[in-house]
Amino acid sequence: METSQITDLKRILANSLEGIEDPIERSRSDFCFYLENVVHDEGPHALTDYIQLADFHREIADTLMDDKTSFLLVEAFRGSGKSSLASVAWPAYLASLNPSLRFALISKTDDQAITQLTGIEAILRSAEHQRIFGDLVPHRQYYNFRAPWSEQEKVIVRPKFSRFPTFLAAGVESSLVVGKRFDCLVADDVIDLTSSFSPTTRNRIKHWFYQVLLPTRDQRWSKVVVIGTPWVADDLYDSIAKEMAGKSFFKHIRIPAIQTEQTDHGPIYKSAWPEVFPLTNLNRIKSEGHFAFQNQYMLERYDVTQSILKKEWLKLIQQDYIPKELTILQGIDPNAGRVTGKTGDMLALATVGIDADRQAYLLDLVYIKGDIQEQLLHITDHITRWNPKDIASEIEATQAHFKNYLEAKLKETLGLDITIRGITSKNVPKPIRLRAMFDAFIAGKVLVAAHVNWETGDLEPLPSLLPFVEEWISYSANAPHDDALDAVDIALSSVLEYGGRLAALTIPSEAIIIKDRENLEKEEEMSEEDLELADLLEKYEKNMTGTSVLANPSRFFQRRINFRGLNL
Repeated sequence: METSQITDLKRILANSLEGIEDPIERSRSDFCFYLENVVHDEGPHALTDYIQLADFHREIADTLMDDKTSFLLVEAFRGSGKSSLASVAWPAYLASLNPSLRFALISKTDDQAITQLTGIEAILRSAEHQRIFGDLVPHRQYYNFRAPWSEQEKVIVRPKFSRFPTFLAAGVESSLVVGKRFDCLVADDVIDLTSSFSPTTRNRIKHWFYQVLLPTRDQRWSKVVVIGTPWVADDLYDSIAKEMAGKSFFKHIRIPAIQTEQTDHGPIYKSAWPEVFPLTNLNRIKSEGHFAFQNQYMLERYDVTQSILKKEWLKLIQQDYIPKELTILQGIDPNAGRVTGKTGDMLALATVGIDADRQAYLLDLVYIKGDIQEQLLHITDHITRWNPKDIASEIEATQAHFKNYLEAKLKETLGLDITIRGITSKNVPKPIRLRAMFDAFIAGKVLVAAHVNWETGDLEPLPSLLPFVEEWISYSANAPHDDALDAVDIALSSVLEYGGRLAALTIPSEAIIIKDRENLEKEEEMSEEDLELADLLEKYEKNMTGTSVLANPSRFFQRRINFRGLNL
């Protein structure tokens, strides 16, 4: 090849490469590009797939690299990838750009913080990362005394010696941070539901964060990144948002799983990360637990001082639709003060039935505040009436004496040799303990036995269950009574003993009515009996309400069984 041809070829190649950026250089200057080409996805596709960024990931990444924002609070839904991005990939990336930086990686426990540090180490050792930044993991014996590499402390290869490690992993309230200096504080999921519900623990964690952790920042330059999912009002994240609001160096990013866009035709709902969490999946998750979804995916905080339950969330079912073959379970929240002579709460005994499809029904409730003989009379009457497969009773403090006393009396008066299972809360805060029960009712896994109100044509809970409904509506951490809720929760605790888990999804009462109507409509015509009943109902409705029952066919079919045989 002649010299002129070689020169022309070089010129052509140079022109064709003009404008094409070196991927290594771009990775050093563009954090998002680095993420999409270096950081692997987690899970079954980890070996082949790199992380796919949504718009909110890019917003978080850009803010992490923005020097004007020295305090960042990220509240995002569970599974959003916030931890992988902000507490694993970002520290590895920034430390590789400047190995002299010092990071404190804080999580709820030492083990959780160590898990984040393990993720950082995996990135530092990856071939993709080392092609960009080289091998920063100290290998030679020379680094043994200068570069500790333990579970909780790691020092990467640095241009000069520093007393403090590149990465320190510690649990919240750890003393390891005391006396050290850090350039970057990364606090990831430092609180959970249990610690948030306790005012004492909430205040203790906030004191440690503000008075112990924040003072370890280097005063010349530092960055604080707090990542998590909110739990209750006045938790650490809520406190930070209020304390830092309006400050120029602070940014608060909130990412609920479902985004709402207002249009001229009404709201449109979109998933924040449709590739991973399509709306169908989010709706399935919501059906499995309303409160967990609203809290962990929609970022709604619990306000333990306010009522959080609505009456319309209870799913009702007409008594006639409840199967006859049920496994009966009972739960007792004793008024133990009546045994010891001290003032107590209400005695509540709840009866729950489980059918062959694992659907649960709240059937009956005893709710009294009588003396011990009156309590025994009601308990023995309902045990004899329902013949339960299992009876469980709360046995906190003096309630254990009531359980033993009840077993002895049942054997003495009725000849029943029954062992009542004792249930303890194990120091779990009540709002946490009851949340699973609330979710079960809201999801329709437990239906409330109901009857028809003849004046309105509506389903209403059975009279004996009204104390449960009243406690449901008024429930909060400060509610004067929650005995009925406790008794139902205790009864449902027996589900694991008999019948396994509750049904994953239940047909609401409205759908049961519609299903019955559809079955009737498959018949050739309405029977003469039904037509006569419809005429009677028509007259009855007009006399009582001035409206026509036939204007709402579902109401007629809902009530036809109840009216059948009545002398109107």
